[in-house]
Amino acid sequence: MLNYKLDIQKQSLWYTNQNYDDMKSVPFLVVEAGEFFANPTFYTNRAGHSFFSMMYTVSGVGKLTYQNREYSLKKGSLVILNPQIPQSYASASSKTWQFTWLNFLSSYGDGFNKQLLEEPFRPIELEADNPVAKDLKQIVVNLEKPLKENDLINSALLDGIYMKLISRKIHREATPVNDSYSDRVLDFIHRHYNEDISIDDISQEANLSKFYLIKVFKDITGVTPYEYLISYRLFQAKKLLKSTDDSIDAISERVGYNNSSGFIRAFKKRFNITPDKYRNIRSQ
Repeated sequence: MLNYKLDIQKQSLWYTNQNYDDMKSVPFLVVEAGEFFANPTFYTNRAGHSFFSMMYTVSGVGKLTYQNREYSLKKGSLVILNPQIPQSYASASSKTWQFTWLNFLSSYGDGFNKQLLEEPFRPIELEADNPVAKDLKQIVVNLEKPLKENDLINSALLDGIYMKLISRKIHREATPVNDSYSDRVLDFIHRHYNEDISIDDISQEANLSKFYLIKVFKDITGVTPYEYLISYRLFQAKKLLKSTDDSIDAISERVGYNNSSGFIRAFKKRFNITPDKYRNIRSQ
């Protein structure tokens, strides 16, 4: 069920993915996206949806009703909504509510649910200079052109947002008992991801048995420390591909791979695109 009043201003953007049926193998597939400048009578009520939704408030204030509670969506608020839960959102003042939004699919399944569809639910409050807002806007811009290459880039951008939010979640949700463990693991991975480290090295740093470390870390994040290490390496590789002219061999070494073929396989498996092609598209 869907009912709404699309009371938005002329400068609002709304794009749908023209390659939807051909791109379902990517980690994240953006199905539609936009940036709305919503007037006071704007609202959407939805029950039963096919896609995850992400909304980020750029300015103004919105109101979200979700899981029988109301939430104020102020500047910097980010929410990720479960498609199976009824949801309602609307402008909450006489001023324009400007927000960026995405509807998307994730191939991560239950792991994604564990990591980002938080229980109990609450909006994520991002700092003013957080790069997530810029990445979301870039996804909207990319979707304007119906190119499969842009779908691959959008998947990689959304994967980067996913990584940033996981890191925030680890810091925020760690309990006093495992706080020092999770912080120590993150710090160790962030300092040594470019070295040939193993789960044994990480468990030694945390002063925990390997099996208990995996349990504690996965309880918080939904992923193992080693899975986080691989994701962080690829996250750093994307930044280097965009910001440097270093060769693929050099980048693979800089992010902790012993050879470029292993790096290329991991990158393509994660993003469905080779590092070279990713670099070429991002430079256009």
